[in-house]
Amino acid sequence: MKSVRTKMLVYVLSVVVASFVVIGIISYLEVSKNVRGVTLDLTGQISKAVAGQLDENIHALMNRIESIAKTIRVRSMDWQEAKGALQDLSDSEPAFEGGFLSWPDGRTETTTNKTVDISNRDYYKAIFEQGAPYAISEAVISLGTQKPAFVIAFPVIADGQRIGLVGFNVSLERFAELVNSFKPLGQGYVVLVDNTGTVVSHPNTNYIMKLKLSEADSQGFKGLSAVGSEVLSGKEGVADVYDPNGNKLKVFYAPLKYAQGWSAMVVIPASVVNGMVSKSVIPVVITIIIALVVVSLMIFYVTSRMTKPIVAITSSVEKFGQGNLDVSFEVKSQDEIGRIASACRDAIDKLRQVIAEAFNISVKNKDASANMASATQEITASLESINSSMQEIYSLAENNSAAIEETSAGIEEVASGAQSAAKSAVEAAEAARNAIDAVKLANEQMTGCTKQLEVVRDMSSDSVTKTDHLVSSLHSITDFVKVITGIADQTNLLALNAAIEAARAGEHGRGFAVVAEEVRKLAEQSSKAAQEIQGLMSDLDVNASATASTIKETVDTTMKVINAVEETQKTLQNATTQVAKISESIQSLASIAEEQSASTQEMASATNQIAKDATRMAELVEDMRTALEEIGKTAETIARDAVGLDEGARKLEEVLSYFRAANAQGAQRAALKPLD
Repeated sequence: MKSVRTKMLVYVLSVVVASFVVIGIISYLEVSKNVRGVTLDLTGQISKAVAGQLDENIHALMNRIESIAKTIRVRSMDWQEAKGALQDLSDSEPAFEGGFLSWPDGRTETTTNKTVDISNRDYYKAIFEQGAPYAISEAVISLGTQKPAFVIAFPVIADGQRIGLVGFNVSLERFAELVNSFKPLGQGYVVLVDNTGTVVSHPNTNYIMKLKLSEADSQGFKGLSAVGSEVLSGKEGVADVYDPNGNKLKVFYAPLKYAQGWSAMVVIPASVVNGMVSKSVIPVVITIIIALVVVSLMIFYVTSRMTKPIVAITSSVEKFGQGNLDVSFEVKSQDEIGRIASACRDAIDKLRQVIAEAFNISVKNKDASANMASATQEITASLESINSSMQEIYSLAENNSAAIEETSAGIEEVASGAQSAAKSAVEAAEAARNAIDAVKLANEQMTGCTKQLEVVRDMSSDSVTKTDHLVSSLHSITDFVKVITGIADQTNLLALNAAIEAARAGEHGRGFAVVAEEVRKLAEQSSKAAQEIQGLMSDLDVNASATASTIKETVDTTMKVINAVEETQKTLQNATTQVAKISESIQSLASIAEEQSASTQEMASATNQIAKDATRMAELVEDMRTALEEIGKTAETIARDAVGLDEGARKLEEVLSYFRAANAQGAQRAALKPLD
């Protein structure tokens, strides 16, 4: 590190690089922490959403079973009456494998024509012994389908008393399809666990009904057994687990609301979370590297500007030290460097005046220098030294020319790199514009989705209105049935009175008695038919009311979805604005890179011209060396004219004693050249 510029670059860049390294490490740690936290929070929300979706499906099935338990046909506890209603519901819902009706003693009739005793079942005890409003069993292998299923049961209540239990076997296949459709973060999956800790739904079917949380460690899932107690207690949280292959997994678990003891578990490979962290950190690292490069270039530029005058003065002083009095100190700054250059110029001017005076004295004594043999020898020696110096100057000129050519080549490479940077910036701007177009297209698609959802909302609202009209009509029909029942009762009473009167008439009223009996039977049949119609109308009224409630819930859900889509549109619009700003920044960077390329090309052109000038200077030095050889020949004649030079030589020594010249021959060379 001999140059000032090198020292400044080393010291300043060391501090800058160290600062950027510290900033980079802090930024990496902070970004990693934030991204990891956001990712874990998002996945936790996903697990809750999955549990909520499963709850909604179970709740929908519960509503249907609860509705059937409140119908007259089921509340009659007449199996022949209730069987048809249970069979109809089982046929209308693919998730149901069959229904059953139980009495308080445990006797149970099923739609598959089997009679069993369920008094030892947990859901039976929950309904009759614990007074639970409903019960959901653990998952078991269905005897009919040999696939996982569970039971949803509701009490049958009449006059405030629990007179029975109605339940349905629910297949888990429908829930497995729903669970397997979730792919959290692209590579995750969802596991469903029942109230005994048994896995009832898993992408890998080898684990279904075979993997229990309490025994998971022994099956290769390290850490999962500890999670089991949290899951079974209805808690939510996150834990680290290792699969049988040693891969680290992030397990998020959330309980189901209606199926007490059941939980949904979202499993995410830890490598996915780490990958998201890495993707988020890369832009930060790239930004820091770009900033470091820009700052380094600025430091290089500033130090070059600061040390350029010092380098110029150093070069001039070195030439002056070699005896060259033609040097110049062209530094225009007003600082300490400028004052040094000014002092050097003053010293050179004073020395030139001294040499000029010595030259004048030498001219006056020219006629008296006929016999300067000794002086001629000294002059000859000086000429040889000058010739040697000129040879060195010629060699240096050639070396400078080669160095300048190498510098020119380097500048051309920098110009090429600047052009490449400009091209890359233009391509990045084009990519940003494409991103803006993609976001705008997504926004338009969101608008279309909103319109479709509004159509669905309007259709659902119309369905609610029509269902309300249906319920009103059912009430009217029920009133008509009551009127028919009253007419049948009156007819029956009249037929009875007619029969009594016919009996009193004796033989003459026998025919009339037969007619009265037929009328009475017809009245009884009409009354029975009216009662059956009234029962059907009651069931239809309950189902229609439930349908209206469900459609209203659909309308509310549709409105929530519309609001969510509108929020997404706003987010996309904000994203469009941000990408547009990035595009403008990239275009500005491209313009700067193009300007840098043009400036570098101008520098290359100027450097080529300097190389040509250096070559020309070498040629001129060669001409001067030839001329000095001629001067040496001429100096041999001066020896005959040295008689009158003693007095002039003494005066010349007095003048030259003003300076302490390290190279007396340099002063003599300057004296030989007239000053302008």
